[in-house]
Amino acid sequence: MSFPKRTDFQTDSAFVEALLSEIETLGRDWHYDEAVTQLEHAVQAAMLARDAGEPDHVVAAAALHDVGHFLMYGKARHDPPDGDDLKHEVVGA
Repeated sequence: MSFPKRTDFQTDSAFVEALLSEIETLGRDWHYDEAVTQLEHAVQAAMLARDAGEPDHVVAAAALHDVGHFLMYGKARHDPPDGDDLKHEVVGA
């Protein structure tokens, strides 16, 4: 799987739409040590930011805060970490 890269798109909005599409596709059934799916978690975070009156860029950042999980999708999904931290926060930064 190849995750979208900003350089593949002419506009920021097209890039963000591609990212969100991948998160929707991959995150729909993926539970990563939580009761909710990755997609539900991303939506919950974005809704909390929106409900707190945060500007759009903060709402988007909240939705994408775990993007590192998706960048490491194959590793995390097919080779569970068994307690090892895959450092998704570093990968996604």
